[in-house]
Amino acid sequence: MKKRGRHAGKEGPQRRDATHDYLDRYSLIYKLEILDAAEDCASRAAQRSLLRREGLTSAHLAKWRQQDEDGDLIPSADTKLTEDELEVTTWFINRSKQRLERKLRRTELIINIQQRILDRYGAETGDTEV
Repeated sequence: MKKRGRHAGKEGPQRRDATHDYLDRYSLIYKLEILDAAEDCASRAAQRSLLRREGLTSAHLAKWRQQDEDGDLIPSADTKLTEDELEVTTWFINRSKQRLERKLRRTELIINIQQRILDRYGAETGDTEV
């Protein structure tokens, strides 16, 4: 179809290249701060409010969480960091360690409770296999 009027001879809007990852334009410090703030949100509504206030989408948060789980947000040993980046990265690693320790304690508590239940009621029913 031929374009007419003021659009004649002009190309249409350029589509974003599918390989262009627009989610990686934020600094490491910013990503870590947003992940921490999102984790501290009491509800999903508060999280959505945080994203709106920062001009982000849930896709940003999902991608950054995935990067965090994969260890991609922690720079490699040969990466030179500024003092601020080093400080924030160290803080975030310590925070992640504390979170994992809490998760471990909860898991150990659940296993302990399950073992007590098995010891008490498994012996009565004769079912001692786990």
